Parts: sequence; structure tokens; C-alpha cells
Amino acid sequence: MGSGGSVLTDSLKDASPAQVAETFGTLSAEDQKKVASALANVGEKDAPKEAAPEKKDSALSEEQRNMLKAAFEEIDTDKSGAIEASELKAVMAKMNVPLSEEQIDGVFKRADVNKDAKLSFEEYEGLVLKSMNH
Repeated sequence: MGSGGSVLTDSLKDASPAQVAETFGTLSAEDQKKVASALANVGEKDAPKEAAPEKKDSALSEEQRNMLKAAFEEIDTDKSGAIEASELKAVMAKMNVPLSEEQIDGVFKRADVNKDAKLSFEEYEGLVLKSMNH
């Protein structure tokens, strides 16, 4: 884990989705760029070919997983049960972390294991866990 990454993770582990969004919104421009870069580069160097989040034991507690599910549902504004690229882009913009279309596409290519152009909760969880470990 990179230095400083665990500090943010520790401070957000019990936060509500709104608190997470607020925290990201208060990051410095430099830190926002780091978050955008981390999201854009998730898996770039070690792109998981079989990274389908199988029903392995999650690195998250049940409470953290419930919070992640709540955040997923908040991002899924059309309530389709999946996150589309436009929804991810909108939430990142709300957190003052604008990503280009290419960066959003890159995140989706690496996280969308079944290649259906949307992220299921399991794919989203895998993306979040991977970004937490960078």
C-alpha cells in the first residue's frame, strides 16, 4: 500500500456515502488528480484477466460492504442495478474529480469483467478494493 493511502481509507471506513463524497470534494487539486489518476490506472499495470470478483472472502467487513452497497445504489441513479459510465462520470464530477471519456472508458475496460458496458455490484466492489490497495 502506498504511503498515505491507508490514512484516507481509515478515515472513510465508517463514513456514509455522502460523507465520502464530501471528503473527496475537500481534497486539494493535487490529491484530486491522484484519485483521478488512481481510478484511471486501476489495473493498468496488472490488468486482471480473470479478476471477476468471485465469491471469495471480501477484504471488507459486513458493515463496510453494506456501506459500499449504499454508495453503489447512490451512484446508480437510474436504479438499473448497475453503474453505467455516465453515472460514474457524474459522481466523480460531483466529487470534483473530473475524468475524461478516455479515463472512464479505461476504468470500465479494466473493471467490467463480463464486458457488458456496466458495472455490477461485484465488479464495483472489485474496483474499489483494487483502488484501496494501490
